Amino acid sequence: MPVVYREHTERGWLLLWEIAEREEELADLVSPEDVAETAGFGSRERRRQRLAWRAALRSVLPQVRIGYESGGGPVLLPSGKVSQGGGGYIGVSHTDGIAAVIYDPESPCAVDVERLDRRFGRIASRYLSEKERELAAPGDGLFEAVCWCAKETLYKYARREGLSLSDDLRILRYGNFGGRGTLSGSAGGGKPVPLSFFTFGNCAVVYTDGRFFGEKSAKCLTC
Repeated sequence: MPVVYREHTERGWLLLWEIAEREEELADLVSPEDVAETAGFGSRERRRQRLAWRAALRSVLPQVRIGYESGGGPVLLPSGKVSQGGGGYIGVSHTDGIAAVIYDPESPCAVDVERLDRRFGRIASRYLSEKERELAAPGDGLFEAVCWCAKETLYKYARREGLSLSDDLRILRYGNFGGRGTLSGSAGGGKPVPLSFFTFGNCAVVYTDGRFFGEKSAKCLTC
């Protein structure tokens, strides 16, 4: 089906695509290069997910050229003006049933989407410190899932291989305002990166976005 969610970010946009199509149907919505790039994945589901984020991207930038960094992250290859399909930055994520794409015309960006029925609580000690856990309000059932997504988003945003979820990626600020909220975090000791999050169906979505950075009711480790 087409894009099921669209949101303006600080400078660009975020799209969600609900993956309901067969692989062959998605292949008709993207370029021959996209189909060839995904053909090497043995899993049909992985191919569908990768075709879906490309379909979402091409619903806005149909002629865009897609390349990859050395670490494997997708990038837009210059091909003239943005309106013609070149320039800017993208971040992508996909899980069962949902694909996400974020675009920023000026700066690196990132997004992560995860299903909420994953058992994050069983592995939370591997990626959350005791200080980070103090940011959660009592009874906040989203905290562990959102923080996992946030650290994955920070990892993608940093574009540095080998960063540890527990040692190098930090959640500094967190505020949940009824299923939608803001965070900030750092990667490898760098400056704080503002993030936003929301839930969509049975998924948590976290993305780089500074529009609401500084919510007074968010809890902060460094304030």
